[in-house]
Amino acid sequence: NILKINKTNSKKLEKTLYRDKTQDEYVSDFLNDLQYKLLYHPSLGFYEYNGKSWDKRDELEIKQLLTVKFGLSDSMEKAILNKLKQHSDVFTTHLPNEVNCLNLRNGTLYFLEGEYDPINKRMDYFKFKYEHNPDDFCTYTLNYDYDPTATSDVFTDFLNSITSYDTKLQKRFSEYFGSIFLDKTIDRKGFLFYGNGKNGKSMLVETIISLLGGTESG
Repeated sequence: NILKINKTNSKKLEKTLYRDKTQDEYVSDFLNDLQYKLLYHPSLGFYEYNGKSWDKRDELEIKQLLTVKFGLSDSMEKAILNKLKQHSDVFTTHLPNEVNCLNLRNGTLYFLEGEYDPINKRMDYFKFKYEHNPDDFCTYTLNYDYDPTATSDVFTDFLNSITSYDTKLQKRFSEYFGSIFLDKTIDRKGFLFYGNGKNGKSMLVETIISLLGGTESG
């Protein structure tokens, strides 16, 4: 059968095919073309997921993407940008990095308050997953892999040299390192390194800072 379209229906079809898109349709097309998810927080602005973590995006970057894709007028782009902020799949009130974890190249290390492992009959205070979860809202990826079997003779020799092979003191250092990842400081203690110069205090702190991405503030 041949579909017969009369003059009136033809005009309706032509109007439908060639009408301008609505702002909602532009937003939908824009989001569909993104490889990963886009979020907008009213206080923090835009974040775009890269497959492992969330990258900060300012409004100018988003506007430039709209320009490249649609080539619309400045006023129309501003209107679409506002629509984009309000979209149910984009708008969020969550803050980045609300989950207590480290985001590594090969997955995510989660820190726990203490979960009982019935198989090994022990309390676990961390677990590793070989995956990245956008719902963790991590805004970084540390540039190394998690390896539970990794050792370092260099660092062991360093600890031995600054503690005079005092294993009890080295255990205290381990406690200090571990406390960094606790949501709550149970002992309500701080750690202060003091003493003469050139005895490893700065090197120890700088090692921790390097492991956490090279900055003193998280």
